Amino acid sequence: MAKHHPDSEAGINLPAIALTETTGFARRLAGSLTGILTLFLLSLTLTPWQQNITGVGRVVAFAPLERQQTLQAPVEGRVVQWWVREGSSVKAGDRIADISDNDPQLIRRLETELQTQQGRIQTIESRITATEGQLAMSEQSQTMALQAADSRIRMAEERERAARHAVTAAEAALRTSMLNFDRQQALQNKGLASGRQYELATLEKTQRQTELDRAQATLAAANSEVEAIRSDRRKARADTESSVQKARADLAKSREELAYATAEKLKVETRLARQRTQTVKAPRDGTILRLAVSSDAE
Repeated sequence: MAKHHPDSEAGINLPAIALTETTGFARRLAGSLTGILTLFLLSLTLTPWQQNITGVGRVVAFAPLERQQTLQAPVEGRVVQWWVREGSSVKAGDRIADISDNDPQLIRRLETELQTQQGRIQTIESRITATEGQLAMSEQSQTMALQAADSRIRMAEERERAARHAVTAAEAALRTSMLNFDRQQALQNKGLASGRQYELATLEKTQRQTELDRAQATLAAANSEVEAIRSDRRKARADTESSVQKARADLAKSREELAYATAEKLKVETRLARQRTQTVKAPRDGTILRLAVSSDAE
């Protein structure tokens, strides 16, 4: 009995297609494969992308702060009590161990040394204050001495100028008297002048010469006075400068001693602060891996 094919109604005869019709087994096989593939894809979506593997090695945290850390005691001493055990979980700031000094008198000696350094600093500061006052007085004395010397020099220079003017005036007066003397002498030789006029001209010339000599002596004395006062000023400056330089040197030395004493005081304070910090605390959250020493061990 011939099967009815849709293509026969259209007047098309395709015998090859009729010969290749799908069998029931092939359809079942295709359905099974499709189901298996669907289940496989579904299992891939549900399965986590992780794999387990067995190996031997050492695990290190990526962040440096998350890695294993060895806790150091802030001071030398012996452990008197542990507050944790190996494997204990701690938070940052938790107490881990208490430490006691090997020398029970160490803190007291450090406190005494600190007081000594503080007293030394106070002594140096007092010396600096006194030296600063001495330096100020020396500088003031130097200024006053130099000002006084400058004033004396100005006065001496004024007297020197006055003496020089007096010499100039005496020289002019002497020249005038010499001219008058020469004229009177010439008239005397010709018999045209009296002896009295000649004597007066001679006396005037002698007086003018005496006045010139006196003015020149005064000028020389004024010059010597100026040089003497200038020498006194140089000496006063040297003397006061010596005092000023000594005070400055003492001040610089005292300041160096103060800096050294302050540094030593800071060292003692640091040691004392460390010795007073006798508790080891956890720097961050973590787990105690191993206790290096036991109680009462250094």
